Amino acid sequence: MPTVNRSSRGQAPGFIFAAVFQNKFFTTPLVGQGGPMILDNQGRYVWLQRAKASAPDTLNLQVQRYQGKPVLTFWDGTVKNTGEMLGTWHVLNDRYKEIAKLTSANGWDPSGHEFFVEGGDSLLEAALRAGLALDYGCSIGNCGQCRARIVSGQVQKIRHADYALTAAEKTAGVVLMCSNTAVTDLVIEAHEAGMAKFVPAFQALYDSMSDAQKKTADAMFSRKVRTSAAKKST
Repeated sequence: MPTVNRSSRGQAPGFIFAAVFQNKFFTTPLVGQGGPMILDNQGRYVWLQRAKASAPDTLNLQVQRYQGKPVLTFWDGTVKNTGEMLGTWHVLNDRYKEIAKLTSANGWDPSGHEFFVEGGDSLLEAALRAGLALDYGCSIGNCGQCRARIVSGQVQKIRHADYALTAAEKTAGVVLMCSNTAVTDLVIEAHEAGMAKFVPAFQALYDSMSDAQKKTADAMFSRKVRTSAAKKST
């Protein structure tokens, strides 16, 4: 039986938000009920949405704002042991009713990841620090490989970049992640770097490839993802 620690004197009041998924390197099944859940500080359910067999993994249950109102958001889907994720973002109102969702469309997959941008960090610096495998090259504004489209929110340019975006890219909201920081919470569309670069089993092989072979490997493993960045107050 699992152990639930009870509250003690001096503990801050409030609810505990949890979203559960299995360690992908364990073969034994999860024990108990999975899915996004809210618990009180006695460990009792306030709300639970049972995980579906088709989407057993859940991530990032949190309160955000949608159309000016507070909402609950979470991601569910499947997470592979390589870190690749395929699933859906859900938006619930104050009665736990789903009012919107973000699914794969037009070649873009909703990422289960999010990251915080602190101080004067660039979007790229913050994403890499959070462990996201977003694609980039030079990281100093010369190559343009870290291009991303701002779906919602505002950014601010913090350093010069020699790479010139086209007029069409600027109109579409494309920025260089290495040269911009978040002013508000963001949703961005970006390329996830080729998994061949980051899966340890492939690292030595990848390092031995020619530039042309690396380009082919990246194309095989890369995908386009939509993820979120939250501006963290300091």
